[in-house]
Amino acid sequence: MTMRLCPTCQRRYSDDTLNFCLEDGAPLSSVADTGPGETLTLDASEPPPTEILYPGLAPTLRAQRPPLTVPQEARPTRDEIQNLTAPAGARKTSSVVALTVVATLLLVGLGGLGAWLFLKGKNGEANTNEAGSNSARGSNSNIAVTGSPCDSTGGDPGEQPIVVSTPTAHSTPLATPTPRPTPQITDASGVQKEVSNALEGWRRTMINPDVDAHMSYYASVLHTYYNAKNVAVSRVRANVARAFSSYSTFNVQITNLQIEVDPSGEKASATFEKTFEFSRSDKKYAGSGPNRFWFEKVGGRWLITGEKDLKTH
Repeated sequence: MTMRLCPTCQRRYSDDTLNFCLEDGAPLSSVADTGPGETLTLDASEPPPTEILYPGLAPTLRAQRPPLTVPQEARPTRDEIQNLTAPAGARKTSSVVALTVVATLLLVGLGGLGAWLFLKGKNGEANTNEAGSNSARGSNSNIAVTGSPCDSTGGDPGEQPIVVSTPTAHSTPLATPTPRPTPQITDASGVQKEVSNALEGWRRTMINPDVDAHMSYYASVLHTYYNAKNVAVSRVRANVARAFSSYSTFNVQITNLQIEVDPSGEKASATFEKTFEFSRSDKKYAGSGPNRFWFEKVGGRWLITGEKDLKTH
């Protein structure tokens, strides 16, 4: 009978199909069965037994460590090389020079600041003294000096003091605009006569009906026309023409005339009693009452700028 033998551990296996030792994994060799010995019989239907290897018994492989990398130092700059190569005395001298320059700059800055503060204080004091001197000169207008200017001993006791007059400084007041006075008329009676003549001309153009001549006494716009305001002269003309065409006889009388002249002499108002009678063969229209006309001088003529009945009977 052929057996399988492990040359390493000398185990024998009756299963001639095994090729490796189940104990140490060595390749098996075929030998004849010579007698008693440790023979391990395996059931062909069962897998071979699994052995557990403990970590302590397993061989350990040491990993090789990479070689240590030596850090490369930074390359020194040109200034560092010069400092390293320069002698100790030169390095010390450069440090002293640098400190001297810094200290000099500090001293110059402090000196400039002190000078500026000093000059500022002197200027403020000078301005204050000058203001006080000006105030003293303004308050003292006369300075009395006793004694003779040529006698150091005081001069003659009976000599009068020398008085030196100093002009007093006064602030010039601002010019205040003076309101322009309203021109006063010099001949109010002459203006009243001119207005009275204009009113009489207006009356005559009604007695002898003439529309064009009558309307020549009116301005282009009347600020008052009975109960209306700012009336164009065309509306007044229409009313006058209608009245002239409705009646054949006109009689107008003006009494108790009073004329007030504006201080400018360019405007005036006339208050009077008006009696009128308009008639024709089959109709008559008459009445009386106080009236007021306003006049204004335009282009050298007195024109009617307002017309109103104060009361009509």
